[in-house]
Amino acid sequence: MSATTNPVALLDLSPDERVSYRAAYGHGYADGWKAGVAFQRRSDELTEQTRATITAGIEAFRADHERRRAAIGGGAR
Repeated sequence: MSATTNPVALLDLSPDERVSYRAAYGHGYADGWKAGVAFQRRSDELTEQTRATITAGIEAFRADHERRRAAIGGGAR
């Protein structure tokens, strides 16, 4: 198993080889983490937008319902 697939094999590398390994493969984790954070942030934004849209729809429905109820003489609650 190579050092790229076995982290324990990193112990067998010289200090110079470890630096080269980190330079070659270490950025993958950081890039993945940054992408994960960006995805979560965007997901949170979409969740808030969805919540706001649903809330606005419910409020509009309630207002319309009360208006129709008042129009037919049922009175508002």
